[in-house]
Amino acid sequence: MELGKKQGRLVLPAVPIACEAVCSRLVNIEPNDMPIIKTARQMDFGCKDFDRIEIKGDDLTRNICTDFEPAELIPIRFSLLHVCRSIAKQGVFLTKSAIKKHISKPPQGRGFK
Repeated sequence: MELGKKQGRLVLPAVPIACEAVCSRLVNIEPNDMPIIKTARQMDFGCKDFDRIEIKGDDLTRNICTDFEPAELIPIRFSLLHVCRSIAKQGVFLTKSAIKKHISKPPQGRGFK
Protein backbone atom coordinates (compact mmCIF):
# COMPACT_ATOMS: atom_id res chain seq x y z
CA MET A 1 0.00 0.00 0.00
CA GLU A 2 1.36 3.41 -0.98
CA LEU A 3 1.29 5.76 2.00
CA GLY A 4 1.99 8.97 0.17
CA LYS A 5 2.81 10.50 -3.15
CA LYS A 6 5.48 13.09 -3.68
CA GLN A 7 3.83 16.26 -4.86
CA GLY A 8 7.00 18.30 -5.31
CA ARG A 9 5.53 21.36 -3.61
CA LEU A 10 6.93 23.72 -1.02
CA VAL A 11 4.41 25.84 0.87
CA LEU A 12 5.79 28.64 3.04
CA PRO A 13 2.98 30.58 4.67
CA ALA A 14 3.01 33.76 6.67
CA VAL A 15 -0.28 32.61 8.21
CA PRO A 16 -0.59 28.92 9.24
CA ILE A 17 -4.30 28.72 8.40
CA ALA A 18 -3.52 29.97 4.89
CA CYS A 19 -1.10 27.05 4.57
CA GLU A 20 -3.85 24.63 5.57
CA ALA A 21 -6.18 26.18 2.99
CA VAL A 22 -3.63 25.99 0.17
CA CYS A 23 -2.62 22.42 1.04
CA SER A 24 -6.23 21.29 1.29
CA ARG A 25 -6.83 22.61 -2.21
CA LEU A 26 -3.77 20.70 -3.43
CA VAL A 27 -5.45 17.46 -2.35
CA ASN A 28 -8.85 18.50 -3.72
CA ILE A 29 -10.53 19.23 -0.39
CA GLU A 30 -12.59 22.35 0.18
CA PRO A 31 -10.74 24.38 2.87
CA ASN A 32 -13.93 25.03 4.84
CA ASP A 33 -14.36 21.26 5.25
CA MET A 34 -11.12 21.04 7.23
CA PRO A 35 -11.71 20.82 11.02
CA ILE A 36 -8.71 22.99 11.86
CA ILE A 37 -9.94 25.73 9.52
CA LYS A 38 -13.47 25.51 10.93
CA THR A 39 -12.07 25.90 14.44
CA ALA A 40 -9.84 28.81 13.42
CA ARG A 41 -12.82 30.60 11.90
CA GLN A 42 -14.86 30.05 15.08
CA MET A 43 -11.98 31.58 17.06
CA ASP A 44 -11.65 34.45 14.55
CA PHE A 45 -8.07 33.42 13.83
CA GLY A 46 -6.16 33.44 10.57
CA CYS A 47 -7.24 34.02 7.02
CA LYS A 48 -10.91 34.81 6.49
CA ASP A 49 -10.99 35.01 2.68
CA PHE A 50 -9.08 32.18 1.04
CA ASP A 51 -9.47 33.73 -2.40
CA ARG A 52 -7.21 36.57 -1.25
CA ILE A 53 -4.25 34.27 -0.46
CA GLU A 54 -1.35 35.36 -2.62
CA ILE A 55 0.39 32.42 -4.25
CA LYS A 56 3.76 32.95 -5.88
CA GLY A 57 5.48 30.50 -8.15
CA ASP A 58 3.84 27.62 -10.00
CA ASP A 59 0.14 27.48 -10.78
CA LEU A 60 -1.25 25.23 -8.05
CA THR A 61 -4.28 24.21 -10.08
CA ARG A 62 -2.12 22.23 -12.51
CA ASN A 63 -1.42 19.03 -10.59
CA ILE A 64 -4.12 18.68 -7.97
CA CYS A 65 -4.17 15.26 -6.32
CA THR A 66 -7.65 13.86 -6.98
CA ASP A 67 -7.29 10.47 -5.27
CA PHE A 68 -6.33 11.69 -1.79
CA GLU A 69 -8.26 10.04 1.04
CA PRO A 70 -8.25 11.85 4.39
CA ALA A 71 -7.66 9.90 7.56
CA GLU A 72 -10.64 9.01 9.72
CA LEU A 73 -11.23 11.69 12.33
CA ILE A 74 -11.04 10.64 15.96
CA PRO A 75 -12.81 12.97 18.38
CA ILE A 76 -10.64 14.51 21.06
CA ARG A 77 -12.31 15.46 24.30
CA PHE A 78 -10.96 18.05 26.70
CA SER A 79 -11.98 18.39 30.29
CA LEU A 80 -10.86 20.79 32.97
CA LEU A 81 -9.07 17.91 34.72
CA HIS A 82 -7.07 17.05 31.57
CA VAL A 83 -6.12 20.68 30.98
CA CYS A 84 -5.03 21.15 34.63
CA ARG A 85 -3.03 17.92 34.53
CA SER A 86 -1.32 19.03 31.31
CA ILE A 87 -0.44 22.42 32.79
CA ALA A 88 0.95 20.75 35.92
CA LYS A 89 3.10 18.38 33.81
CA GLN A 90 4.47 21.34 31.84
CA GLY A 91 5.25 23.14 35.11
CA VAL A 92 7.14 20.13 36.45
CA PHE A 93 9.02 19.72 33.17
CA LEU A 94 10.02 23.39 33.04
CA THR A 95 11.08 23.38 36.70
CA LYS A 96 13.25 20.27 36.23
CA SER A 97 14.78 21.80 33.11
CA ALA A 98 15.58 25.07 34.92
CA ILE A 99 17.12 23.21 37.88
CA LYS A 100 19.21 21.03 35.58
CA LYS A 101 20.42 24.09 33.67
CA HIS A 102 21.26 25.90 36.92
CA ILE A 103 23.17 22.93 38.36
CA SER A 104 25.19 22.33 35.20
CA LYS A 105 26.20 26.00 34.96
CA PRO A 106 29.84 26.45 36.09
CA PRO A 107 30.32 28.75 39.11
CA GLN A 108 31.39 32.28 38.34
CA GLY A 109 34.61 33.30 40.07
CA ARG A 110 35.00 36.73 41.61
CA GLY A 111 37.13 39.24 39.80
CA PHE A 112 36.90 37.47 36.45
CA LYS A 113 35.14 39.06 33.52
